[in-house]
Amino acid sequence: MRTTKYRAWVPQDKEFITWDSVTRGDWFWEQVRNGLTAEQYTGLEDKNGEDICEGDLLLFANTSGRICKVVWHEPSASFDAEFVRDMNEWSNNFNFKTADWPRTVEVIGSIYENPELLIKEKIDEH
Repeated sequence: MRTTKYRAWVPQDKEFITWDSVTRGDWFWEQVRNGLTAEQYTGLEDKNGEDICEGDLLLFANTSGRICKVVWHEPSASFDAEFVRDMNEWSNNFNFKTADWPRTVEVIGSIYENPELLIKEKIDEH
């Protein structure tokens, strides 16, 4: 069975609070109801053993160093990794089910801690 964990970004403190870090789970969800966004643990870890959560930014070694963000994919009811600096608009997702990806992926930040990594690169057509 998969472990269920959550975290939420606290903008004024510039840090995450986690379900595990609070003594009362109802306090965590009260904070979420008051405007914080809860993000769920995917059940997967990166090559360094770090938990991968919704909203994390990942560096994939086998994709020429392209950066992905972890998103919830509603149609398939699963997590996915969406390229944020994609040069090919038609291939903007990286399937979490690929067998070798845990050995090649590293969490390098989150959409909150490192928003500068979300800026798409412009393609120079010259």
